[in-house]
Amino acid sequence: MRKAEYPLVPLLELTPDQTKIFTLPRGKGEVALALHNGKVYAFGSLCPHQNASLQDAPIEKGCVVCRRHGYRFDLK
Repeated sequence: MRKAEYPLVPLLELTPDQTKIFTLPRGKGEVALALHNGKVYAFGSLCPHQNASLQDAPIEKGCVVCRRHGYRFDLK
C-alpha cells in the first residue's frame, strides 16, 4: 500500500468517537476518519464485513461499529 498525504478537513469538523467520510482529491476514492482519544484514524469508507457505508458509525471501546449490522473492528 502506498503512503499518501492529502489535506482533507479541519479537525474541528470531526466529532469525537464517530466516523465521517471524505472524498479524496483527484478521484482517489473515499476515506473514513475518526477522532478517538485525541488521535485521528483513517480507514476505508466501507465495512469490511458486508461493504456497508461507515458514515456516522460510532466508535465504542476503540472499535468502529457498523450501523447496518453491528459488525465491529478495531481502529488499530
